[in-house]
Amino acid sequence: MNSPYYHTLFAFIALNLASCAGAPDKSEPTDGLGIIKSPPVDSGQIDLKVQSPILIDDSEWVLFPLNNSTKETEEKFYASSDYRGFLGYWNIAFYNVKTKASHVLSDQKMMIKSITPPNQPELRDTSRNTHIFYSITVTDHNQNGRLDHDDPTYLFVSDADGEHFRQVSPFDMNVTYWHEMTSAHKVLIQGFQDTDADGDYDEEDAQVSFIYDLDQSHLEPIFDPEFTQTILQLKTKQ
Repeated sequence: MNSPYYHTLFAFIALNLASCAGAPDKSEPTDGLGIIKSPPVDSGQIDLKVQSPILIDDSEWVLFPLNNSTKETEEKFYASSDYRGFLGYWNIAFYNVKTKASHVLSDQKMMIKSITPPNQPELRDTSRNTHIFYSITVTDHNQNGRLDHDDPTYLFVSDADGEHFRQVSPFDMNVTYWHEMTSAHKVLIQGFQDTDADGDYDEEDAQVSFIYDLDQSHLEPIFDPEFTQTILQLKTKQ
């Protein structure tokens, strides 16, 4: 054991053990406790201002609403309880936790007022594809140069992954009520049309009702003209 050969062998082994112990782990950066550290963030990286994520039950997709507010609108929001410009999202980022794929809902200019995922039991039917419904403004009806809460609200729908995004209510209608009839695969839609052409949608305008077929992508009035005329004639006799 005192031969030069063994001394050289032991020195070689000790040197290798020391080098292995000091080698950094290139898999993930960690601190002294073995906790993975956050990767460095570029100081010039844009803040996307995403809201709290929305998880779709029984799905690999997560929704990240993109905040429509700015510093100016936030200041107005906190200064006045009547100011509504702070609300809404300008788009939604979809992320697949399995494939890591991501995309936005649409490239069109819009103000998303509400998002209704299919997580509620009354809105989910496992026998068909689930849908996400959106209340969105896309037209500057009052022509004030921006999309706001005084412009009409339209109903949109997409699949759970954000694909097949489409409008299901008419452009000349401000949606005030909708309900998905899951067993019939249809959507009941009600709202007002600007029949007096004053730029507003209110009680002075005509209220209309439609039914939208999710399977056929078809919209039609609930009451045909003949039935509507019958109702009006009965009303005059009251």
